[in-house]
Amino acid sequence: MPKYHTLHEYLMTLNQDAIKMYETLKTLIMSLDDHIQERLFAGQVAFYKESTLKHSFHASPVIVMAFQKDHVNIFAQAIETYQAKLSMYQLTKKFTLQLAYTDPIHEILHTVFLESLK
Repeated sequence: MPKYHTLHEYLMTLNQDAIKMYETLKTLIMSLDDHIQERLFAGQVAFYKESTLKHSFHASPVIVMAFQKDHVNIFAQAIETYQAKLSMYQLTKKFTLQLAYTDPIHEILHTVFLESLK
C-alpha cells in the first residue's frame, strides 16, 4: 500500500463512488461541531476534535474511514453501543461498520458519529 503524505493525495486515489460517499460523510460529520478537524491518519481519513485528543491519537475519540473499491470501513467507538440500530448496515465481528457506496445514510449515523467524538 503506497504511503500518502497528504489527505489530498489520498483522496485523489479514490474512485468516483468513494469520493461521493466521502463528501457525504464529511458533510455530516463536520456539521456536528465547529471544532471537528480532519487529517490523514495511518493512511486513512480521520475526524477528531483537538480538545478531546489524549496522549495518543489511537486512544482518542476519533472516526477513521478506510475507503475500499465498493465500500468504506468506518471505525468509531459508538458503533458497538448502537449496533442494534445499525442493522440496516453490515457490521464486522469487531464492530467495524461497512458502508456500501450504494447504502443510504440513515439518521442513526448522526448519533453514532456525535457520540464517537465525545
